Amino acid sequence: MMLTRAGLVLLVLVAACGGGASAIDARPDVNDGAVDGPADDAAPVAGRLLFVGNSYVYTHDVPGQVRALVGATTEQVTPGGYTLAQHAEDAATPGTALAGWLGDDGPRWDAVILQEQSQLGGYPLGLNYLDDRLASLDAALALGQRAAARGATVILYQTWGRAHGDPTEPMLYGTYTSMQTHLDAGYERMAELLRARGVAVRLAPVGAAFRHVHDGVVAAGGEPTAADSPFLALYDPDGSHPSPRGAYLAACVLAATATGADPRGFADAPALGPTVSASLRASCAAATADARWRGFTHAVEEPPAYVAPRGEQAVWTRYDVATSDDGARVLIAPSRGEARVLRRDGEAWSTEAVLPLPATAAIRALALSADGAVALLGAPEAGVVYAFARDATGWHAEGELTATDAAGLGRSVALSADGATALVAADGRVHGFSRGGGGWSPSGTLAVERAVVALDGTGARAAIADDTRRAIWRRDGATWREEATLMGGGARAVAIDRAGARAAALGSSGASATVSTARRDADGWHDDGDLPAVPDASPTSPSLALAADGTRVVIATPTRASPLGQGAAWSFVRGATGWQLEALIVQGRRADDLQAHGFGTACALADGRVVCTEHGWTAVAWKPGAVRVFRLPP
Repeated sequence: MMLTRAGLVLLVLVAACGGGASAIDARPDVNDGAVDGPADDAAPVAGRLLFVGNSYVYTHDVPGQVRALVGATTEQVTPGGYTLAQHAEDAATPGTALAGWLGDDGPRWDAVILQEQSQLGGYPLGLNYLDDRLASLDAALALGQRAAARGATVILYQTWGRAHGDPTEPMLYGTYTSMQTHLDAGYERMAELLRARGVAVRLAPVGAAFRHVHDGVVAAGGEPTAADSPFLALYDPDGSHPSPRGAYLAACVLAATATGADPRGFADAPALGPTVSASLRASCAAATADARWRGFTHAVEEPPAYVAPRGEQAVWTRYDVATSDDGARVLIAPSRGEARVLRRDGEAWSTEAVLPLPATAAIRALALSADGAVALLGAPEAGVVYAFARDATGWHAEGELTATDAAGLGRSVALSADGATALVAADGRVHGFSRGGGGWSPSGTLAVERAVVALDGTGARAAIADDTRRAIWRRDGATWREEATLMGGGARAVAIDRAGARAAALGSSGASATVSTARRDADGWHDDGDLPAVPDASPTSPSLALAADGTRVVIATPTRASPLGQGAAWSFVRGATGWQLEALIVQGRRADDLQAHGFGTACALADGRVVCTEHGWTAVAWKPGAVRVFRLPP
């Protein structure tokens, strides 16, 4: 299906100025891409690689260097200045070289390497760039599907920014760094799209290896564009095409990505010598080891926990989701006046209970106890929180949580692990409640307006934030006192682990979601590091989840400037040296192009699984809401 303008009516577009790509990739060379068609013998051959690109491939013979490094068999279709859209057109035109290589009667490949024109790869989905970017994505998908039909994995050849930036695109590519940043994001989004369509894809971070050399020069106090700079030495004199050093570095990254081999063991380039070759291989190793470029392959999508009936007007924008600690029960509120408890048996999900609510109830916040037996549902428009509990006979209502100053009560809800203590945010303050005798009673207040709240396992500590500050509070009986002020100002969401020893807060910075963490020890609370900023996130809607043991954080962003406006979730793990990206999660099991818009409106994390809601659209019968489930690496 074509990625047309009609499929973008609800996208968050990146506004930018600029236009079509220049023809700088059209460098003349004796290898002009006019290769012969495939040989008659179409039997699979180990290590068969097909390069589809332009002069960024053939300059200084990158395919030949890959052959030398790993013994692969390579073919290439690389006319100067070509775009993926032109390649896709050729692939669909009988009699062309690429139609032969990727046609039904062509050979099978282990990998097909796709390289986009050097500017197009980083174009955003916005205004003057929209048509070119759509054509690029559409072509990558078409070529990827042809490659998959020939048994190949697609490798995206992430290119590098020009050494001095691109003067033809000063607003977008004014410097090397800005150009590389856009290229990084562009190839990531392209990989997400192919993966979501079922194409096996890897990303070869050649541009990231160039950046590693660049950043090494800066760290040493040097000027990257100085005449004697190791970074500038990666480029031919035009500042765009690779020099012999740059081509060797590109070949190392591509060979390592294709084979999984440790690039530090690759042979030296005879013309470069052992010292330069080893230095370039070290940059290759650093880039290919970065989880950012391989995270999107790590999460396994399981069958959905729930899909609203088609035609049902399920609107999930900024709705919540909650899960039990074992991940076996999930609480959702898919539409006005409706709440459901979903139960997992193996990988099969069913609705355990439909909780009775007033027909007009608009639930915006949810909480579930660790054992999945106590549920709270906040309805801030009505200023009430509905309580339910499960016993041997099933689920039953347990009354309502209310307050005298109830305006906005239920905007954020938190519940202790045992389901005995709750915090509920209202417009004017945060209210505490205690459960006992089959009902709930007030238990103190906190003077924080329009807050977001989270409780630890015992209900003794809470993470609370408003628009200007974030803090940890500690309970002594019915009295809450502020224990520590956390860095970072206001937050849109907060979380705290069961032990009350690690907290996370989600803010926003421009078009990125930012999460900072804090930890507690015998000396009090300390900064525990920031997670890498999540790019392209709508600052109005990201959601946050923290594992019960505090070692994993998930950020979900439902509206992003990525192909089709597709939402995504990022999983980070706490290692010895800080927070690292574990997995980039996109929704692949969808029936149509637009279904993944809104994926990630809310997220929860339990038992190694990420649960994400996906909002539906009113008056669109074919776009129901859903609950998607992903299993993370052990």
